[in-house]
Amino acid sequence: MKKIKLLKLFYEDVIKFPVYMISHPFKGYEDFKFGNKGKTYVALIFLALMSIIQILKFTSLGFIMNPYNPKDLNSIKLTSFVVFPVILFSIANWNVTTLFDGKGKIKDIFKMVCYSLFPYIIVSIIVLIGSNYLTIDEMVLLNLFNYLGILGIVYLMFLGMISIHEYSPFKVIVTTIMTVVAIGIILFIMLLVFTLVRQFYTFIYAILKELVKRY
Repeated sequence: MKKIKLLKLFYEDVIKFPVYMISHPFKGYEDFKFGNKGKTYVALIFLALMSIIQILKFTSLGFIMNPYNPKDLNSIKLTSFVVFPVILFSIANWNVTTLFDGKGKIKDIFKMVCYSLFPYIIVSIIVLIGSNYLTIDEMVLLNLFNYLGILGIVYLMFLGMISIHEYSPFKVIVTTIMTVVAIGIILFIMLLVFTLVRQFYTFIYAILKELVKRY
């Protein structure tokens, strides 16, 4: 009985509510933020699924659509290409929207971005399966599905920022542009810090090497 309840809860949190958000985004995001329907564990599941899908696309996508060599697979690198942009966007957007009276907390932004991956995850599963059975002429449909998945991410993120930050559409566009600028600044600072640390390490290593040679 307990297992059935857990499975029902899992179904409602991971499938039913995200589907509801696609068809009823404003009401869905209202429940997401104020009705405690947005779950952190679900956001992490979607983030993990997105990472797994990128790995599967590398290894299991039909040979007609697959431009990758499975021997070049680096699962850590592929996972970082999913996780790092989500975290970076969440931090940058929170910093920007704080200056523009945004109501969303960084946790809300992170969960919103992860929930926005849901349409792409579903579409990608269809593409992965279909790419191994459809002919080259039918691959146009799968490419169309891919674009729809990307559009689904943009759609949910745009409406999510309207609801979570309580912004107008114009303000979302402005803060999104500012977020992209903030991401560039953060990346520049990270690169600068990395370069300084590397130079400092090289300097210390050279000194230690010289001391070893002398003594």
